[in-house]
Amino acid sequence: MALVLIVEIRLEEQYRLLETISSKDPLTGLINRRSMDHSLLEAVEQSKKSGLVFSVILGDIDDFKRVNDTYGHKYGDNLLKTVAGVLDEQKPSGSTVYRFGGDEFIVFIPGEDHVLTEKYIERVYDIMEQHNMYISHGIIYTKPGSGKSFDDYLVIADKQMYSFKQHHKKERKSSFLKGVDISSIPQLIDNGIHIKDKDGNENRVFELLKANNIDSVRLRIWNEPGNVPESGGYCSRAYVLEMAHVIKKYNMNFMLDFHYSDYWADPGQQNKPKAWNELSFEELKAAVYKYTHDVLYRLKIMDCAPDMVQIGNEIRSGMLFPDGAVPNFENLAELVNEGIRATRELLPEAQVMIHLDQGGRFDCLKLWFDAMFEAGMQPIDAIGISYYPFWHGTYMDLKYTMGRLIQTYELPVYIVETAYPWRYCEGEHISAELMESAGLKAGKEEQKKALEIIMQIAAEASKATGKTGVYYWEPVGVPDCGFGSWFANMGMFDTDGRALCGWEAFRDFDSQKPPIDELDKCIESLYEYEESKEDRRIAQLLEKGDNLLSDSDFANGCDEWQIDTSSSEVKYNKTEDGLFISSDANFDFIISQTVDIAQTGKYMAAVDYRGTNTTGVEVSLFVTVSDENGVHTYSEEIFPADIRFVTHVVDNIEIKKNAKVTVGLKMHTPPVFAKIKRFSLVVI
Repeated sequence: MALVLIVEIRLEEQYRLLETISSKDPLTGLINRRSMDHSLLEAVEQSKKSGLVFSVILGDIDDFKRVNDTYGHKYGDNLLKTVAGVLDEQKPSGSTVYRFGGDEFIVFIPGEDHVLTEKYIERVYDIMEQHNMYISHGIIYTKPGSGKSFDDYLVIADKQMYSFKQHHKKERKSSFLKGVDISSIPQLIDNGIHIKDKDGNENRVFELLKANNIDSVRLRIWNEPGNVPESGGYCSRAYVLEMAHVIKKYNMNFMLDFHYSDYWADPGQQNKPKAWNELSFEELKAAVYKYTHDVLYRLKIMDCAPDMVQIGNEIRSGMLFPDGAVPNFENLAELVNEGIRATRELLPEAQVMIHLDQGGRFDCLKLWFDAMFEAGMQPIDAIGISYYPFWHGTYMDLKYTMGRLIQTYELPVYIVETAYPWRYCEGEHISAELMESAGLKAGKEEQKKALEIIMQIAAEASKATGKTGVYYWEPVGVPDCGFGSWFANMGMFDTDGRALCGWEAFRDFDSQKPPIDELDKCIESLYEYEESKEDRRIAQLLEKGDNLLSDSDFANGCDEWQIDTSSSEVKYNKTEDGLFISSDANFDFIISQTVDIAQTGKYMAAVDYRGTNTTGVEVSLFVTVSDENGVHTYSEEIFPADIRFVTHVVDNIEIKKNAKVTVGLKMHTPPVFAKIKRFSLVVI
């Protein structure tokens, strides 16, 4: 008898288990459609008989097919589980969430409290949109005596959902993030910075940002900045976590920029963190995954996870040198994939971005992306570019590059770094020569106009994706705040800390009333060059004097020239307009010629140079004189521009007779190209 009882109990337990399994969706854990049909049909019948009132929400995930096709079914399954979890966790008491099928869900809410239902939907939408996920829905409120069946109600809800879906698509087509990178704010505050609005009222940083339509913030993160004294320990995990809380408090979009370095990473330097210096390649890959995962986990559990994650900073030349240096795209792809994998696993709703410099150089960017995808880089969600008008090409170049990138890779493109000077300064960064290639002079109104042009280009180029954004790099810079010439002249505040008019450029783009009329015509007119009096003086001196250098325009190749390079990747060859130099990797290049000088006098050395520019480019014309007074070296720094050939000179060089003089050009640079039309050395 006891044995029979045990068997009956076990059979009953197995029956209940099978009943549970058959009623639950195995992926999401929600009640499945089979069980839903039974319970909801019963509820509708009760409504007809007894006047029971309830609400039913039908919802599905927007663009789910595209997500599955792009990222694979594993990613799609994780998205379904995430959405199911949000719907279930937020549901009102006594409600039930069902998986209707595919990417569709149904929520049953008993009672006639329509406000309760609407608030539930608002909560769900807020959570979804914070993580760049979107759903559409339809709601039905039952009415006793309506005579409608459950299928009738579903048809009504489905029509509402379709209408919402079209509305959401239209809304997202105008999705334009107006952003800033303010990673230096903690250090600026420690330095005692004070900022004011345009009327002179002192403001907190985030209040001023909100008042000027900023809706997204980008932060960089360094692994262990304490290892580098110049960093001051800022941009660490602790500082990022603190800033992320504030960003979320102000309900802003958050982009996190992993440098994978203890200090600056850019095209000219991609140094490993000190702790990773001795790791093998496999250990380095594991370190990238673990570090990315750990940072994102801390942000996630503190409820301030990023909406977009940038794997590396300006990594066109690679990252984590030397292991991930270009042209070893296979190694670089493996390292990048570890960052992508950590992000996908921990934050499946976050967008993954790859960020490169040279925002106006489509050919450079296409070569890189083609090589990386061929090497096995995992799918990404967005492309980020740096575009500084004085470094990265003309505005027409920017427009062409954005359009072609979007067309080629079917991804949204964001300008995640840009800036423009509100005044000139001596020396570093903002010289008049440099600004010639920017199309506009340095100035307050010019800063505003440059931003308006850049934002309009981004908006117009991105019509196909409906997603883009422009981020100003470190706008909260005030002169004499202890940060050098960039913050003193590229920020968006004057010497009194008052906001400049450039902030007015941050506004929603209206295609019917664009800030710049006839944009193409406007930007084409910006690059008309007028020869200065000094240019004419130099040209006359060079034309009048006999050039003491042999084969100065490379008519016979490079036989008369001494060339030293640091890399086998460097290519140089004679073209119609001089010597063309390029490299796929960071490189050093020196070209020079030594001549004997017969007479004492004053001399001028010159080079006609044209080339691309970016962070970390160092180019200079040099002259070394060896005479009876010893050895002396003169040099002139060159700020490369690709608008036209520019003549750079070292003037008034005192040379004694019987001297040996070496004239040449030095380059220490990330991947760029350069053209040298001719060298000159003349008596003046």
